[in-house]
Amino acid sequence: MRWMRCSLNCKGLPPFLYTNPTHTMSKQLGKYRKAVDAIMDEYGFVFFDDSKHLKYKHPDLGIIQTCSKTPSDNYALAQIKRQCRRSVAALS
Repeated sequence: MRWMRCSLNCKGLPPFLYTNPTHTMSKQLGKYRKAVDAIMDEYGFVFFDDSKHLKYKHPDLGIIQTCSKTPSDNYALAQIKRQCRRSVAALS
C-alpha cells in the first residue's frame, strides 16, 4: 500500500504514525506556563497581562516582572526564579 503525500503529512508517513508537532508544542507550553505561574506565586506575584509576553505584578512592591511566553532553553525557569528572588530582595 502506498501512502500519498499531502500538506499535513509532509513526511510521507502513514497517518497513525505521524504526530502533529504543534500539538506536542502546545502541551509543552502548558507545562512551562504552569511552572512559571508556580514560581511567580511563590514570590507573591499576580498575573497581570498576556500579550506578547507574560507579565506579573507584585501587589505590595509594585514590581512588574516580564518573561517570554516560550522558553528559550532548559535554564529559562531557573533564570526566572533568580530574577524574582533578586528583584523582591532588592525592594524588601
